[in-house]
Amino acid sequence: MIDILKYFKEIYATEKIKAKPNKESFENAIGNNKPEECIMIGDNLKADIYGALNCGINAIYINSTTIKEEKHEYKIINKLSELKD
Repeated sequence: MIDILKYFKEIYATEKIKAKPNKESFENAIGNNKPEECIMIGDNLKADIYGALNCGINAIYINSTTIKEEKHEYKIINKLSELKD
């Protein structure tokens, strides 16, 4: 398992904030940070990725399926351990 905490200063989970893709959930998650200082890592295009992008937050999509995305504004990884790269 990847030790994700050593790579980030802060980590937020949706259990503590209003449900995604609600803009308020992303605004709460970034706190006093600027959107461009944050990254959303998620496995749901609509709730995680598009919700973050709509708020100006960079996004990394964990694509555990065989869905091919031709054009996108986000980075794609296939498993969480690829974050180290």
